Amino acid sequence: REFSFAVNGKTEPARFNRDSTKMLLTYHPRGFGEADFAVFDLKTGERKDFVSGISLQAADWAGEKIALVGGWPAARNAQVLDGIIRHGGELTLRLMDINGVEESQSVVIDGPIFNSNSSFPDPGYNRIHEIAIDPKGRQLAVGFYSKELESRVVTVNLAPPQLQAQISLGFTKDNRLLKANGLFYFQDGEKFGVTHFGAEGKIFASSSATPIAAIPGKGPLGVATSRDGRLLAIAMSSELLIYEVRK
Repeated sequence: REFSFAVNGKTEPARFNRDSTKMLLTYHPRGFGEADFAVFDLKTGERKDFVSGISLQAADWAGEKIALVGGWPAARNAQVLDGIIRHGGELTLRLMDINGVEESQSVVIDGPIFNSNSSFPDPGYNRIHEIAIDPKGRQLAVGFYSKELESRVVTVNLAPPQLQAQISLGFTKDNRLLKANGLFYFQDGEKFGVTHFGAEGKIFASSSATPIAAIPGKGPLGVATSRDGRLLAIAMSSELLIYEVRK
């Protein structure tokens, strides 16, 4: 099916909900407080536009809600969102019920990074590398550049939103900052993986961020797990590797 639509700026890759009846599309607004994502009903073609309320950097489905990740502009320092006083440069996760039945909930993922630019939206806070949501929509992992000036991954329990665990990714052997170029959950949601360019990735326990196993290959192009979580497929530049995951 083909959809024709106009947006003010650049769009990001679309995301489909679990049963593929709806499509989420984020786009760059002209200013803070304007619509920055849309949901399409793939059966009727209906489009609804929404305002995230943050400087939106990433979004995905969490069940039938939308998980929104972004910064808080310096010019709106000390204003309130979801009952929380916000500080310019904070990194925030906001969980929004697009049907309007439940109020939005949010949690601060990381403290502020100072930026003297108070424009809307504030591009200085675009520090998200990757996000991933487990297949059941219960947890979210975010890879980002932290206020301590290092790359981290934080996991968040989404019911209700609260920080679960965090990992400092450290450096490569030649002292380059590691960052998450790939994040994924296994089907059971109990494990997630982080991949990097130039270094081996790792598999972690979701609840504690305890390392479980290494992911072979440095800088895979893509990673996928089987529905039963038993197999791990790793796409390299010239080969596809398939591994059995031991429990």
